[in-house]
Amino acid sequence: MKVAIIGAGPGIGLAVARRFGKEGFEVSLLSRSQDRLAALVAQLGDVRAAAHAADLTDERSLEAALADIGPVDVLVHNGAGAVQALAGQGVHVGHVPISAAVVPDSPASPEAVAETHWRLHTARDLHEVVLGDLATVKAAVSSRVRR
Repeated sequence: MKVAIIGAGPGIGLAVARRFGKEGFEVSLLSRSQDRLAALVAQLGDVRAAAHAADLTDERSLEAALADIGPVDVLVHNGAGAVQALAGQGVHVGHVPISAAVVPDSPASPEAVAETHWRLHTARDLHEVVLGDLATVKAAVSSRVRR
């Protein structure tokens, strides 16, 4: 059995990978950073694991990684990214609580920036989930057609 973990990281992603590995699954980890993924695979020890670097917000990148993995039995969505900049406003926010967002030199109110940050953050995360689902289905259908 095979599991793909989209948005594999050192916290929840690693814990999920360990659990599935303990249950005998082959684990495929997907995230942007090949270096970080290699470190995670090393931490998994005897678990059959593979690293697949992909931009989770880019359809082609995610499709290519999931096609390389092939059909999976379980797909775990663990991706969540922070908005790095609110376009055109010069407002920079990191991975901070929305209520604590810093708004330097912005005409927008803190409340408006917090709402915009929340909407962009949520839209990005939802986008990653939909892309992951579509790419997984395409890989599964493609493998069945080739049989």
